[in-house]
Amino acid sequence: MCEPKEPHYFSTDFPNFRWYRDLASYDNLFLQGADALIRGEASIMYLYSEEAARNIYEYNPEAKVLIFIRNHADFLRSYHAQQLVNLDEDLLSLEDAWSADQKGRGANELARSCREPAFLKYSDVARFAPQIQRYLDVFPSEQVMVLRFESWTSEIRVAFSKVEEFLGIEHFAATNFRRINPSRDIRSKIVSRLYRNPPKIALAGWRVFRELFKISRGSLSSLLRGINETESKVQKIPDNLRQEIESYFAADREEISRLMERLAFRVDRDA
Repeated sequence: MCEPKEPHYFSTDFPNFRWYRDLASYDNLFLQGADALIRGEASIMYLYSEEAARNIYEYNPEAKVLIFIRNHADFLRSYHAQQLVNLDEDLLSLEDAWSADQKGRGANELARSCREPAFLKYSDVARFAPQIQRYLDVFPSEQVMVLRFESWTSEIRVAFSKVEEFLGIEHFAATNFRRINPSRDIRSKIVSRLYRNPPKIALAGWRVFRELFKISRGSLSSLLRGINETESKVQKIPDNLRQEIESYFAADREEISRLMERLAFRVDRDA
């Protein structure tokens, strides 16, 4: 896996959320693993992007695409929390954010620091079926695997073996499936802006400092993130909101199941 693992190079329709914009810089991310059997990355917005699937195919038509999805309500709870941490959202409750989206949120109602307005269209972000379809439109079905989060958590060894089979790598007895990337809170929005959306003058100064002292690109960002972000408790979704979201995406769930029937590789435990 490259570092950083989410370069978002191929999501060209989200220019303000691309950390690597030229091919040479992107390719350099994989130099350390040049001799590896499998090399990959994990840019989460590739699924929502309307351009990433085609861009990835043009870069490498033999690429294998592993897609993780989860129950719509739980996904939106986690996604909304991440948008708050990213400073792209300023509505503190999922209920308010969902309601604003359903009413049609105008540009003047978005957080001033929101980098991509499309990220706050919750009803589009969580509509997974057309996103999966975009990948099946350009890649052969045997090169696409869709894995439900619920399968990963409830049948993790079965799911892990399927992923190994899909990637064509030798099975090994993994024993440590620890939780990573828990929900986060931030201590200071000001500090968060320094590493998530720094002003141009700060970027220029940091670039000079980095080159002088041979410091890696993400080291200061990682340090600030470690200081400023803390693990938070998972917030319970109100029952009425969960029911509303699940009802809204009922057709999407049915279409996802239909699409997954086309796949050779799947671990399908419906949510």
